[in-house]
Amino acid sequence: KNFIGGEWVPARTSDWLDVPNPATEELLARVPMSTAADVDAAARAARAAFADWSELAVPERAGYMFRFREALNDYREELIRLCTTENGKIYADSAGEVRRGI
Repeated sequence: KNFIGGEWVPARTSDWLDVPNPATEELLARVPMSTAADVDAAARAARAAFADWSELAVPERAGYMFRFREALNDYREELIRLCTTENGKIYADSAGEVRRGI
């Protein structure tokens, strides 16, 4: 599913992509190959949300961003594990990538 406009929406496709572990070839996940219509719907929802977002005062927007960063930090180890498993990276590389991303 795609997260569009604040809700999970099924992709408009019957095509799926397998996501393997590059080291073991174990199947980790199957994800839908979203269509151009799915992408357009996401872009329209983002454009609509931007109007409300841009009306917020900068300190309020910053507060949302800091809370988002805290949420990412709460899941740091899981993000590192996912990065390692999906990309075949060693733990230290994944940890650095996640740290820089947060």
